[in-house]
Amino acid sequence: MELKLRIDRKFQKLVDSVWLGQLVESSLAAGNVDAKVELGLFITDDDTVCKLNREYRGVDEATDVLSFALTEGKV
Repeated sequence: MELKLRIDRKFQKLVDSVWLGQLVESSLAAGNVDAKVELGLFITDDDTVCKLNREYRGVDEATDVLSFALTEGKV
């Protein structure tokens, strides 16, 4: 698994990146995900999520999660 983790400065003291990596690995193992996986996580605030949601989905509000599939649109 390749985990790309980005945490906004104001959250860096609140989020344990080692624990988060272990949580992701455990979750993938529990789901029997054995293929090569690349996952990016971005921990940020509502303003940034709102901006990303507006840019990529045309929705001008914050949401708990935004997800983008690497193979989205491919068959």
